[in-house]
Amino acid sequence: MIKQKNIFLFFSMMGILALTGCMKYVFNNGIAVSNTTEITSEITTQEQEYVSIQEDTTTITSEFNKDESKYFYGKSCIRYDQLNDTQKLVYNQIFEGIESCSEVINISYDIDESDLEKIYDAIINTADFELVYPTRKYDFKYDSITGNIYKISPKYEVSLEVRSSMISSVDSVANDIISQTVGMDEFQTVKYFHNYIILNCSYDSNSENYSNAYGALVDGKAVCEGYARAFKYLCDMVGIPCELVIGTTDIEHMWNLVQIDGEWYHIDVTWDDPKNKDGDYISYSYFNLSDEQIFTDHTVNDTYILPVANSTDMNYFNYYNLCVSSLEELEDVLYQQVYNACLNGDKYVYFKADSIDTYNAIISKLCNSYDLYSIIKDASVDANNIINVDNVSFSYDDDMLTFTMNLEC
Repeated sequence: MIKQKNIFLFFSMMGILALTGCMKYVFNNGIAVSNTTEITSEITTQEQEYVSIQEDTTTITSEFNKDESKYFYGKSCIRYDQLNDTQKLVYNQIFEGIESCSEVINISYDIDESDLEKIYDAIINTADFELVYPTRKYDFKYDSITGNIYKISPKYEVSLEVRSSMISSVDSVANDIISQTVGMDEFQTVKYFHNYIILNCSYDSNSENYSNAYGALVDGKAVCEGYARAFKYLCDMVGIPCELVIGTTDIEHMWNLVQIDGEWYHIDVTWDDPKNKDGDYISYSYFNLSDEQIFTDHTVNDTYILPVANSTDMNYFNYYNLCVSSLEELEDVLYQQVYNACLNGDKYVYFKADSIDTYNAIISKLCNSYDLYSIIKDASVDANNIINVDNVSFSYDDDMLTFTMNLEC
């Protein structure tokens, strides 16, 4: 089972660098699957113009009403809230300019290059139209005496008309997805979004829109940035707080933080969509993890301070009581899971070890004994849906201590 970790937005003084290509070894029936890595990048050169300009001093109040800003009304504002008052005002100017695809955006307040990078980061990783098609590159002009930036020129890869059409297409798909979540609570809704993207999007770094929500939701082809942007887009539309997380695994990567019932959790949709698994396979190894859990193999390199995720209540395996502490407990969980799966026509069964010792004991049991397979057969017989245990296979994750059984019901 290969886990994909694929794209990262890197902000420099010269613009935006996009990286793709990231996979990891995991195991399927004890056999390692080889991986490949591809990296592509693009970067814009800053435009420098040494001129001296005179501007009126603008007074900025100590309090700024974000409800008056061109931001996400009623949505998570982690990045925006960490801007100072001046940066928020410039955020609005740049937001409005990019929203209308303005070739030149004049800056009315004193900011330097580091301010611009932080503001642009907030826009490209929060604005809904930027989730659909990010405006990665820009040039800027600054005062050679003060160092203040007074003009930026975004580099648009598509026209306003094309982008509007893309947003309309994404909204159409998103509305259809959301219509299926009516009556669901936050956990169920997040799970539905997670599963929909996995089942309807394939990892593809060669597609035209691999790094945006359009690629994931309309084309059905994306890398981790596209997966993460699509997931945030859906959560934003239903008012579930969600953020993009920029970080690294064995290479640059992007995933999400989502808030459920007031608690934040990490969710990596890309890594729950293993590359060597086709059809209806879904993993939940990276579904609603705490900081401690995700930091096993993920590192946050975000510009902003992200919320703390210290709860495990909504972790998939805790939520469904699938975390086992012994082989005896595994037998009970496995029987019930297989029984239910056979009744419901489900193909996969999931469980998780609570420690590395339990994990190793389960691995040994699965690889060297058919005792557990007899439990599977008994459960299927009791459910009147007899399984050929010779067709049963399993995958496991050494980092998350999780298991998935393919029953081939």
